[in-house]
Order: sequence, then C-alpha cells, then structure tokens
Amino acid sequence: MARLSVSGQRDLVTIVGRFPDIHAGQTLRLIGNYREHAQYGQQFQVFSSQETKPATLLGIEKYLGSGLIKGIGR
Repeated sequence: MARLSVSGQRDLVTIVGRFPDIHAGQTLRLIGNYREHAQYGQQFQVFSSQETKPATLLGIEKYLGSGLIKGIGR
C-alpha cells in the first residue's frame, strides 16, 4: 500500500497491489481499477506498474534530486 499524488486530484490516492519499490520523485504509470474497501474507503487496485522518466525540466530536477541516483543529491 502507498499514497500517491495524482495530477488533477487534490487528495492523495491510496494504491494497493504488487508493485516494485517506489521512491519519492518517481513518476509511475499504473494500470488498474478503483474499488471501495469496507474499512479503508476508495483505493486504486494496481494490476500493472511501470516507471516513466520525467519529460519536463521540473520533473528532471525532482528526479535527479530525489536521491534515486547514487552520487547526485539536492
């Protein structure tokens, strides 16, 4: 389980399922369905995930400053 920000939505989205280790600054393409959990509310059930590389200057800056690449910091 993880909580992610999604473009176009104000609140964080809870995702559940099997996905690789995710880190701050990554951009992910997720395929799945929204479902309503009786105890936890709305969740996005992930069937497939893929990391996408940033395409904008701001995205590249966030990606490089996230600590994902050893030797490159903020």
